[in-house]
Amino acid sequence: MNRSLSSIAAPELRFPSPARLRVGDRFVFLPTVDAAIDWLRSPANAALCQRLTQALELLLAAQGSRSSSDLHAGYSALLEGAEREGLVFR
Repeated sequence: MNRSLSSIAAPELRFPSPARLRVGDRFVFLPTVDAAIDWLRSPANAALCQRLTQALELLLAAQGSRSSSDLHAGYSALLEGAEREGLVFR
C-alpha cells in the first residue's frame, strides 16, 4: 500500500500538562492544542473566544509550526487568559 504524506496525520501536540478549566458548572479538560482550538472555536464559546483571541492566535501558530516555543507561548496565553477570565484551572 502506497500512501502519500498528505494522507498521514501528524501526531497531536500535547500540552505539558492538560489545561483543566471550570466554566460555570462544567469542567473542561484540554490535553492538546487541537482540543483547545476546537473548544475555543465552538459556537457555545464564541464570547469567550473573542476575549481569548491572543491565546487562539498563538495556539493556531503552534499548530502550524509545531515548534516547542510556539506551543509554550500558546499554552501560557491560554492559562493566563483563563485566569483573567476567572476560570479555575489546575
